[in-house]
Amino acid sequence: MWKWKVVALKPNRDIIMTIERFDPIPTSLCPSPIVHLDTNAPLSDIFNFADQRLNLARHVLASLEGADECDYRYLARAAQVLLEDGCGVMGAIERRVVDGDGPQRRLPGRPDLTVV
Repeated sequence: MWKWKVVALKPNRDIIMTIERFDPIPTSLCPSPIVHLDTNAPLSDIFNFADQRLNLARHVLASLEGADECDYRYLARAAQVLLEDGCGVMGAIERRVVDGDGPQRRLPGRPDLTVV
């Protein structure tokens, strides 16, 4: 995985700081990622971003029931894009929690999703 590097320069152009801040979100829309996640954003904001996309995807998929046959392809593609964004961001959340930036570390062998 590659990351953008933000570099600040002194007037004499010496590099004084390099920060790996933006994490790319994988997509099937194009060969290189376009959307990047600000890894310095609060974890609650990142979760809300993922939660919105996953809930929207759920609503799009639920609308397939009443859709015309010609609309299936467009609704499925919309759901795919929303799911890719949501799942990509959930992966970033998991990495932050595993790295200790969350309420608790993920225990080995613990399932990724808990069905209640």
